[in-house]
Amino acid sequence: MLDFSRVQNYYIAFEYTDMRRQIDGLVAMVEMQFGHKPDETSIFLLVHHGKLRD
Repeated sequence: MLDFSRVQNYYIAFEYTDMRRQIDGLVAMVEMQFGHKPDETSIFLLVHHGKLRD
């Protein structure tokens, strides 16, 4: 179960995000793009623009 009670900040990336980067690459992207280190008080929503499968 997710606990959002300590979340103070929500960040949304509206650009394409390559989700194949693995966790370290995604953390580095968040730090560069938003200027913040991910922590337990923030949620970063990343959008993957992949191909739809039939």
